[in-house]
Amino acid sequence: MPRVVEDLKTKKAWFEANQARVTAENVKKAESEIQRLTNTAKADIAIPSNEAEAESTSTSQVDAMEKSDDASEQSPEGGESESS
Repeated sequence: MPRVVEDLKTKKAWFEANQARVTAENVKKAESEIQRLTNTAKADIAIPSNEAEAESTSTSQVDAMEKSDDASEQSPEGGESESS
């Protein structure tokens, strides 16, 4: 039993001695994560400035998809067949 008490005292002393260092490391990690998230949020906000370009790109893609759908509906291979 005395050995367990001594081990606990040693652990307590180690944790107390390293508490400031570990806390500083955790604060640094948290600040870097906040910075990363803040930069990501700023990048997300900057995206709408290219809204006109994105609009034309998405319109072109939709037009291409519609043309592709129209072509597949008109072709005899991809079209619907009627049963008698």
